Amino acid sequence: MNFTPGAHDGYYLSRTRLSLMVRPTPWLKFFGEGQDGRVLGYNASTQPANMHNALDLRQGFIDLSTEDRHGFGLRIGRQELVLGSARLIGVSDWGLSRTFDGARASFYQTGLKIDVMAITPVLLDPSRVDRKRPGDRLAGSYITLDKWGPELVIEPYVFVRRQIRIACENGRIGDAMVGTAGFRVLGKLPGRIDYSAELARQWGSYAGDSISSMAGAYVAGWTVNGSPGKPRLSVEYDHASGDRASNDGHRQTFDQLYSHNPNSTAVANLMGWRNMRNPRAGFEFLMTKKWKVQADINEFYLATTQDSYYNAYGVRLALNRNATSRHVGSAIDVTNIFQLTKTVSVSAGIVHLFPGEYLKQSTPGSGYNYPYLAWTKRI
Repeated sequence: MNFTPGAHDGYYLSRTRLSLMVRPTPWLKFFGEGQDGRVLGYNASTQPANMHNALDLRQGFIDLSTEDRHGFGLRIGRQELVLGSARLIGVSDWGLSRTFDGARASFYQTGLKIDVMAITPVLLDPSRVDRKRPGDRLAGSYITLDKWGPELVIEPYVFVRRQIRIACENGRIGDAMVGTAGFRVLGKLPGRIDYSAELARQWGSYAGDSISSMAGAYVAGWTVNGSPGKPRLSVEYDHASGDRASNDGHRQTFDQLYSHNPNSTAVANLMGWRNMRNPRAGFEFLMTKKWKVQADINEFYLATTQDSYYNAYGVRLALNRNATSRHVGSAIDVTNIFQLTKTVSVSAGIVHLFPGEYLKQSTPGSGYNYPYLAWTKRI
């Protein structure tokens, strides 16, 4: 992301995946997926690993599960993992996206699903075969309860992430142990109203620094009428804590674990779920059965200027502790999604960021345009 006036960069990403599944019995399957990613026309001297990675193993696992989705399931190997809203553990539809090495055990019964996992993220490496990221492990459980009331789902979760050889605020090297506990609720109300709310709290030690952070996300939507277009208005507020002092031995930056922030402007990587305040208003409408239009307006603020501005992947974009404003900017996002056939889909849109005072004080301060066109073909 470049905030320099006149700067521009257009490029083409291609992603090819070849999958094979063998199912010798109803309760046993073997799955493998190769992936080849290329980028053309990228101006920077170094291409990001999530854009360019020649043919490699993306997924490869053994799955044991009951056919009727009741009972126990077990998946071992390299796999995708998406939990709940994907704000903490998920994959992105853009780039090459993340997978994990490890095991996931599940228990199913009517109204209840329990997932228990022990995973390590896979490190994308264009220079060699992809491998698990050294010294980064997570164990946890995610529970889904969907029979507590009409149109109500409750999802409590707890994770523990362990990292080795990371630096604390004063530069000392040590290990980190971060606990995350939270819950998500979602459902529908009379009058065509839908809602969701998620709240997470973190604690632990980061190379000797104590950890205390939290984050939340709240969405309410209203489908205006029952017409075929299904017009829907929505409002959202996301927040995540940031570190209020740079060298006090206490870390308040929320760790978004293994996810990109899945709001609509994540296409342009504008803001992650850490050190942030983000109100949003949106509208979506089905122009036809195969054409959906969505428009969003976002306001981006930092929780504190003493911490960094992070993009949707949690990567630092700017740090200016002397900034007098927390306002990063305002963004307009318009997206069109076309389902041309059963196997071909096209999306096109544009995101424009109007820089706020924080960006003007901390970067060259230019606005940011992100037009895009994407197509997907499944065979």
